[in-house]
Amino acid sequence: QENSRSGGEQSTNFFVNGPLAENLLLQVYGQYTAREEDDIDYGYEDKDMQSISSKLIYQINDRHSVQLEGGTSAQSRRGNVGLSVPTTGCRRGCEDSLNEYRRNYVTLSHTGEWELLGNSDTYLQREESENKSREMTIVNTTFKSSLVKGLGAHTLTTGVDATHAELEDFTSNKASSKTKASNTQWAVFIEDEWKIAEPFSLTLGGRLDHDENYGAHF
Repeated sequence: QENSRSGGEQSTNFFVNGPLAENLLLQVYGQYTAREEDDIDYGYEDKDMQSISSKLIYQINDRHSVQLEGGTSAQSRRGNVGLSVPTTGCRRGCEDSLNEYRRNYVTLSHTGEWELLGNSDTYLQREESENKSREMTIVNTTFKSSLVKGLGAHTLTTGVDATHAELEDFTSNKASSKTKASNTQWAVFIEDEWKIAEPFSLTLGGRLDHDENYGAHF
């Protein structure tokens, strides 16, 4: 850092890729980043970020493959009075701060080429994010599938996606005993890209969305 009162920073990452067996590939990758706290009022906090993920890819045949991916990451930010936090002039009093976040996810996906139907791409993912400092956890489960088919000058895309979200929060509204909430929404869509003449194309599409709290709309 150019300013001697600024904190130092370091970062490293890695990627490992190789076959486990015939048609089975493993990838492992991760990152670590750390930044020391500035000795400057309202400067950068001490920050630490780390993540690691792995992916298994199974090639069923020339037209179909399945992937299983999972990972975890963590981040923490800390501010100390006398360094990045000033000693006076804070609206609610000057004090040390600490924020910690965690994220875990797992994804199962499939890509395929179907002789009559076209090319498909489908995945199911579960993601959990936690803000430990605020005692808040969000869990999202997502499904999406699409199919792309070429029909002469037309490229037709159809699909469906759905999401279920769950929230657990103990600090945002302490006056209420309700700490959990959830919501489910889904959609179906269709799109047609018509190549009229190079380089011109016309795209038409429609989408139907449904939310359990707000109903459906097109």
